[in-house]
Amino acid sequence: MSVNSDNSILITKTQVCTWLGLPKRTLERLVKQGDFPKAKQFGLTKKSYWLRKDVEAFITQLEEQSAPRTE
Repeated sequence: MSVNSDNSILITKTQVCTWLGLPKRTLERLVKQGDFPKAKQFGLTKKSYWLRKDVEAFITQLEEQSAPRTE
């Protein structure tokens, strides 16, 4: 699958930041603090990418944390 397609498995830092509406520095801080999944390195150039499923899981976790609790 192409990295640039909308349904790609691997996404770049720029794509993650655009998707989440975060500045790159904020994403870097979240990764450093352990609050966001670390990027994986692929290929000979050692470029870093996130797995789409990891980013989706992060979003799901945020949604669950912010959902109102009904008792």
